[in-house]
Amino acid sequence: MEVLSWSGDWNLPSVDVCCLEVLAYAKFAECPLNVNRCNNPWKSSIGEFPVLKSGEDVLVTSSKIMDYLRGKNFNADYQLTAKQGADTLAFVSLVHSKLYPAILFTLWVDNTNYTKLTRPWYAQRLPFPLNYFIPGHISRQTRRHLSNEMHSEVTDDALENKLFKDALECLKLLSTMLDGKEFFFGDSPTTLDAVVFAHLAVIWKAPLPNKKLYNYLQGYDNLCTFCGRILQRYFPGEVNEQQQPSSSPYGQDDSDSSERRNKWLAIGFATLVMTLYALSTGLIRVEIKREGDGEKSNSEQESSE
Repeated sequence: MEVLSWSGDWNLPSVDVCCLEVLAYAKFAECPLNVNRCNNPWKSSIGEFPVLKSGEDVLVTSSKIMDYLRGKNFNADYQLTAKQGADTLAFVSLVHSKLYPAILFTLWVDNTNYTKLTRPWYAQRLPFPLNYFIPGHISRQTRRHLSNEMHSEVTDDALENKLFKDALECLKLLSTMLDGKEFFFGDSPTTLDAVVFAHLAVIWKAPLPNKKLYNYLQGYDNLCTFCGRILQRYFPGEVNEQQQPSSSPYGQDDSDSSERRNKWLAIGFATLVMTLYALSTGLIRVEIKREGDGEKSNSEQESSE
């Protein structure tokens, strides 16, 4: 089995929450996945990762992939009671509905984080010409989706206040449920641990210029310790071997240089195409006049006189 995943950074196996869910669950369930770090969304049928390929089967979205792995007897929840299974469903739904939107806002809508971290990161790694428009497309789509969830037009400040209030409530409940345990249901990690880890780890490890959500998380020592425990135990020595170091803290210098280069390449290509089209349709005609032809014409004129 192979999973296509956004590549890692910040000492995480992937910077994407959904990909992290699958990678963590596979580790917990001891599933031998072949992880293909892929930053080209055109290789996904829905333009997003993760994507699981197993023989003729192709699955997208983290929830469907984890269900598929359970069906293949890679089940991290086999020891759970019926009540714990119900609690898992409830808390996974809570994390997805209350915490995930705040993470999306932090990465893709918050102007400081988007311009200094998120956009440069994806611009450096997406292939040309996708790196020129995909980050902006995701940002606009995310803003529109989050605003629609409010069922009315709201300012970014009002949207942030609502989302962060929900996120703080979610963090409190998770911290209370985890309490002093290693994992949510005892000594072994389960689906809930994979989902919670994926969300918290991105907040915890991303070098966010605006650290508001990170500061909320820092208020819960047991949740931070939980993230560190999973990274150390299941992803030891995770490094950014696939990424080139940036010349600035957030890679903005390299990203801006890359965007300027790609912009001029795009302009040059468009100019060439338009010129060829104009020539082929006759909008532009190029007459080549040889020097000898002019001399011949002059001599013929003198003879006729």
